Amino acid sequence: MRISIELDEEVVDRAYQLTGTGDVQSVIQTALHLLLKHHAATVKPVVPHCRLRDEPAIGMWKERQDMQDSTEWVRNLRRNAWQRKKAEI
Repeated sequence: MRISIELDEEVVDRAYQLTGTGDVQSVIQTALHLLLKHHAATVKPVVPHCRLRDEPAIGMWKERQDMQDSTEWVRNLRRNAWQRKKAEI
């Protein structure tokens, strides 16, 4: 596997200063660490614009009697699907 990354000259210079050596592997590792550290500091979490419970889809089946126990509903759905699959075999 080959990965190509372009490193900004300032990042490489800073990595070289931090390592204090001419070891290319150490400089590259330090430069990548700096990039990841900077990226983690600048990434902001995604905040939804509205509350999930205010979405129209939430609760749309709350009046359905067959959906009162969602676990049982899914269990029945799977059971029926498996029975159809067994019948096809």
